[in-house]
Amino acid sequence: MAHRIPILPDSRLLEVISEDGMNTIPLTKWRTTDGHIFISKIVPKDSRRGEQDFTIMKFIKSLGTNHIHIANTTLYENAPSYEFNALIMKYYDGGDVEDYCNYRWREKIPISEETIWAAYYQLASVIGFLHEGYGTSRYGSYWVKIIHHDIKSANIFVEQYPEPRYHGLRLKLGDFGVAELDDGSGTYDHNCCVGSFPYCGPERRYGLRGTFQDVYGIGSIIHEMTSGDTPVWIYRQKERNEDFVHWSSSMPNRIIDITAPPQSREKNTARSCAKKSWMRTYSTQLKNMLDLSLLEDHRSRISAAGLAEQIRRAKPDMCAKIDEEARYYNGGR
Repeated sequence: MAHRIPILPDSRLLEVISEDGMNTIPLTKWRTTDGHIFISKIVPKDSRRGEQDFTIMKFIKSLGTNHIHIANTTLYENAPSYEFNALIMKYYDGGDVEDYCNYRWREKIPISEETIWAAYYQLASVIGFLHEGYGTSRYGSYWVKIIHHDIKSANIFVEQYPEPRYHGLRLKLGDFGVAELDDGSGTYDHNCCVGSFPYCGPERRYGLRGTFQDVYGIGSIIHEMTSGDTPVWIYRQKERNEDFVHWSSSMPNRIIDITAPPQSREKNTARSCAKKSWMRTYSTQLKNMLDLSLLEDHRSRISAAGLAEQIRRAKPDMCAKIDEEARYYNGGR
C-alpha cells in the first residue's frame, strides 16, 4: 500500500491514522531517526479531494510567503510513485482545537478570555491572508482569493507554546482538501456538499459560496471555545433537504449570549443545549466581536481582514506581539 511506504529516509511508521477508502485519504504518522514526528498524506492523482489539497498548498507556497498560522507542510511530487503526490506535515503535539475544547470542558477548566482573543486574532489573520493577502505587502492590491470552505475546530491544529503572547496556544490551519481559488461565480452545485454544516453560514442552504463562509467558520470556532458548542446543530436525515430545514429553523436559537450567567442562558437556547452548564462568562466586548462573524445575512458579515483589524483595535498590545513574530517568521514581509 502506497501510504505505508516511507517518503522521508530513515523514518519509521508509528500509526496508520486512516486507511485509503471511498471518502478518506490515507494518513500515517512517522518518526525520523532524529526524533521528529510528522504526518504523511499520500494522495492519488485521480482523487479530487486529495489532489486539491496538494494543488492549493502548492499555490500558497508559490506566493512566496510562509504564513505562521498555516500548518508546516512539505510537498513531494510523484511520491512514492508516479501515480501519487505526498504532503508531509509537521505533527502538532497539542492535537486540534476540537480536542483542546473537549479536554477543557471535560475537566471543567474554563478557557481564559485572553486565550480566546489570541485565538480569534490568529484565525482572522490567517483567513484574511488567504482571502486578501492580509499581513503582506500585497494586501489591498490584486490577490487571488483562496476559500478554505472547511473552517472548523478539527482543522485547526494546536501548537503548545509557552510564550505569553499566545496565552498558551499557537494555531495552525490545515486540510485544504475542499479549498478552491475564487472564480467569482458565487454559487455552488446544490448537489455538492462542501464543508462541515455546523460551521457553515446559513447562506449555504441557498448554494451560495464566498469568503463569507470562512468568516462564519471562524465565529463558530470561537463560539465553540466560549460556550462549548457550535452555533448550529445538525441532525442528519436521509434526505439532504431535511438537513437544511432543521438547520435554518434552529439557527436563530443557537447563538449563545456569552456575557450572561449560565442560569439565564437557558431561557433563550435550544432545549438540548440548555442542559449544558457553562463554566464562565465573557465580556460584552468579546460578544460584540463574535456577533460580527456570525451575522445571519452574509452580505452584512465582516471580512476576515476587517475582523482582524477590529481585533487589533480592541487588543492592540496583544496583536502587536503576535504580529512581531509573524513578521520575523515571514522574513520581514
